[in-house]
Amino acid sequence: MARRFEAATSPVDGRLAALAAVAAAGYPVGAAIAPIMPVDRWREEYGDLLDGIATAVPAGTDLTVECITHRFTPGSKATLTEWYPRSRLEMDESRRTAKRGRFGAVKHVYPREASCASGSSPRSPSGCPAPGASTGPEPPPGGDVPFPTVLVLLPPSETKAPGGDGGPLDLATLTSPELTPVRTEIAETVVKLAGDVPASRAALGLSPRQDDEIGRNATLWTSPTRPALERYTGVLYEALDVRSMTRAQRARAGRRLAVGSALFGLVRGEDAIPAYRLSAGSPLPGLPTLRAMWKPALSPVLARLEDLVVDLRSGCYAALAPAPGAVALEVLSERPDGTRAVVSHANKAHKGRVARLLALSTAEPTDVVRLRALLRRAGLHVEHDGGSALTLVVRAP
Repeated sequence: MARRFEAATSPVDGRLAALAAVAAAGYPVGAAIAPIMPVDRWREEYGDLLDGIATAVPAGTDLTVECITHRFTPGSKATLTEWYPRSRLEMDESRRTAKRGRFGAVKHVYPREASCASGSSPRSPSGCPAPGASTGPEPPPGGDVPFPTVLVLLPPSETKAPGGDGGPLDLATLTSPELTPVRTEIAETVVKLAGDVPASRAALGLSPRQDDEIGRNATLWTSPTRPALERYTGVLYEALDVRSMTRAQRARAGRRLAVGSALFGLVRGEDAIPAYRLSAGSPLPGLPTLRAMWKPALSPVLARLEDLVVDLRSGCYAALAPAPGAVALEVLSERPDGTRAVVSHANKAHKGRVARLLALSTAEPTDVVRLRALLRRAGLHVEHDGGSALTLVVRAP
């Protein structure tokens, strides 16, 4: 494989030697084996490579290995065919399964039977069904199956950017239209409350100098809108820095980022919303608590998410509705003496940087282990002690 498709690269033995040298120096190391192809005796060949990696590094090394099967998109095929017209790399769509995302992106991967064709190996269980056993539900017509991407849940900000060039709020256009009844009830209550300035100050925890926030609520239905990722402000969103993204990066961020909201429940990055003021703990006259309203409506929406979910919401917004199986991220600072403390002031900035990294990455981590590997490859010190939680460790200032 290396000789045929990786010209002008170091031989495998050289790469293993470099891995061993870095590990011997005490650094965590990672190996990405890609692309995996179903060549003759592929299980044994890749098994030997894994054995070689394990043998190369000292015992107790912090080692992460990621295995990625070969896949291609229409764009990557066109580019490779143009650059290497005589390549023998197999890119025949008729021999692959199309995996399609919810927003139309498609990639061609090996069908399940290709990975099971050579049978299970005693050294590496394949997870393939026994002959004649059911393989589960058939993919949709045309061979298309959904592929997962990481979804990052962000907290909103108290303050919002003003203005916008979008039309008035249209709840029917927001993500998860099944939330429209609750959104409507809360929005109408917020607008009505804005007519009583003293009551609004009490419910929203505002001072007289913040009466302009009440004015925003009063014009909720008629104010201009802008994408949610541009509407929310503050430390986290400054670190996310969507304005510096290219058009393609912004599109990916719009798909991968969502924001928990006391008013809307959940909005995607590109959902058009007006400026408003409402916190998760704000009491609204005549209504139950926001948690009591959102939990039965929003919980089923989050439970249906098939993507890997990274929940960066603050506690009060996570309490509105849980995201089952989501990966939580705790940020700790480590002092020179090795003691650690929870990061408070800079917590949002670190989470904003993580959100940016995940929004822009072309990788598609499908579980917490692969997510940790992705973050570590980006230079972050991330620990995983099991379960669905990760710990980001930063140096104390």
